[in-house]
Amino acid sequence: MNCRIKNQGLTILRRSGDRQETSLEKQVLWAVDAAQKQGVTLDASLEDLVWMQKKRLHKHKALRLDDAISGDELDRPGLTSMLLDACSDSRISHVFAFARDRLGRPSSPVDMMAKEMQLLQHGITIVYPDKVLDMPASGQLDIAELIKMLLDYHMSGEHPRKLAEQMINTQRLLADHGYSIGGNAPYGCVRALIDSQNNIQEYLPRGKRVRQLGCHVVWVPDPHDPKKLQNWVQMLLLKEQGFGYKRIANYQNKQGILSPAAGTTRHDHGQPHQIEGLWNHTTVKNLLENRTILAILDYGRRSEGKYRRLSAHGPRFITDADRNKAGRPKVIRNSPELMISRPLPFEPLFDPSRWDKIRAQTLGRNQSQRGIPRAVDPAKYPLSCRVVDLTDGCGAIMYGRTSGKRPLYNCGRYMKYGAAACENNQVDAEALLRFTLETLCELVDRAGSRDQLRVRLLERANAARNTPADSDLETNRAALQTRIRDLERQRQLASRNATLAEDPDLRADAETLFVRIKRELESAKQQLAALASTTTPATSPEAEVDKALALMDRIREATRDPQARTKEARAEVPAILSDLGLRLGLRFVGRTKGLKRQVRQLAGGVIALDNRPLPTMPHDHNDLSRKGGPLTVPEINTDNLRKNDDESPMLATRPDECRPEGISSTKVNRGDRI
Repeated sequence: MNCRIKNQGLTILRRSGDRQETSLEKQVLWAVDAAQKQGVTLDASLEDLVWMQKKRLHKHKALRLDDAISGDELDRPGLTSMLLDACSDSRISHVFAFARDRLGRPSSPVDMMAKEMQLLQHGITIVYPDKVLDMPASGQLDIAELIKMLLDYHMSGEHPRKLAEQMINTQRLLADHGYSIGGNAPYGCVRALIDSQNNIQEYLPRGKRVRQLGCHVVWVPDPHDPKKLQNWVQMLLLKEQGFGYKRIANYQNKQGILSPAAGTTRHDHGQPHQIEGLWNHTTVKNLLENRTILAILDYGRRSEGKYRRLSAHGPRFITDADRNKAGRPKVIRNSPELMISRPLPFEPLFDPSRWDKIRAQTLGRNQSQRGIPRAVDPAKYPLSCRVVDLTDGCGAIMYGRTSGKRPLYNCGRYMKYGAAACENNQVDAEALLRFTLETLCELVDRAGSRDQLRVRLLERANAARNTPADSDLETNRAALQTRIRDLERQRQLASRNATLAEDPDLRADAETLFVRIKRELESAKQQLAALASTTTPATSPEAEVDKALALMDRIREATRDPQARTKEARAEVPAILSDLGLRLGLRFVGRTKGLKRQVRQLAGGVIALDNRPLPTMPHDHNDLSRKGGPLTVPEINTDNLRKNDDESPMLATRPDECRPEGISSTKVNRGDRI
């Protein structure tokens, strides 16, 4: 066991959902008050919490935050950061947790007990509202405390499972009467509070929750916006005439009709953005498969629970069929006999027989592809989700697709919404990959030979070790060594006095003093040992440099021979790019090829490393003035690479002569056909 000097503290905050409005604030206020009582510095405040939530951070000052993350996720970023920082920094002596269930709700209590024991074995004091837990000098917790820890984590892990069973039973009961089971009403409908006689008491706006004895919530047509239901019927008529989902979505966008999620905010790839209100084929498909238009509520079409799922006899346990290859729960479609279908309190707005005919026609068309999973091949699109369309502030991720036999990266907004939202900007996938890898290889070559690079990296690694934290640790170590020498002299003096004393009372006092000095001396030696183990780096500078050089070797190997590159080597490229934190931003322009052919052509772009932001990050459609811009390595030259004599970044330039179309990153497309 390592003992630490009472110095600084960390607090771990967690809530399972964003509806627990005051949960995090209560945890912060308690932690600050508890730290004052313990005499420990805790650099945290409510303002820090608000700033972290605004920036979506998990680590700031003494706060470690897991916001809206389930407690059964034991690899949460906030918890992981707290464990790493507390165990590696000897200045951290206390960890404050509002309750054990804030640390985690594990499926197996032993998993979370191991993490708590890890803190205690590193000399960390864990402070809860009802107890302060330290590792005894013997290095073993009392058996009663271990049993209490086991029961606490068992109960905290059992809570979400019981809650899942309760939710399924409650939803089945509500659905059996045709009541709303939660969530927003479908397109064109609104939630209404009805009494036991099915009389409407109130129309509920989005987000409002009401509990009233004898009343329930149902879905009814929105009396204030009947045009939405008329539009729903119009889409069914188009589908009946043979229109596809994407064609219907394009029609809706051309008519200027807003989608159901228009004006709401969502997060994609960690980036918040507002839904623009454009229709896409998925939205149309989900709407046309919804039987609310027929005044029918369907419950149990899909199951996605993490703990319990629907069965004919109530909640059931998760099986292997409910998990993906990674062992995580996946969404499955339930068999039709599990569904609960009940009438809603209004007349059907579309002929049910015609709806059934449309549905049967749709099912007949996609029969050949139903149930066939998409093949996940990391070697096919190694730059997947790392290419962003910067044209006119688009900010959309460019996704991989195949046109004929040619792999491309296509603007995600165009793929989702069509020409109403964006241009058909696309780039050849193989040419872009070849350019990216060759650029990385050239950057590595600029650093010089391997021996020269190793010397430079070692110099930087050794310089980085001389940090202020190291100076503080050295000061604490020197103070402890001085105190140990003083206590050694005091112990020798107390021992001699106890031996020479003739008076029994004087001898007893000398022996008591000797025991106290001996105890303080042992404590100081333990603290010195803790500092020594903390200041010993987990990895030496040489090991860190070898790791960096190994990454360089991987880059060289991946770019050695693009034509002969094996599938295994291609599959390693995404991991290399992830380690580098690489992103590519591309800009496209319109061109007239020949006399009148309108094309879209790649004009330039930028490469950013170390996860630095691009000038326009995903979904920042109107923000072109970000501060702290990307690491320009380099501005992409789409046709040739020209290196200046002064080793300045390479610039994006157009060639003097336009080459004929081929497999190049500038190959154009015809756009939409009219």
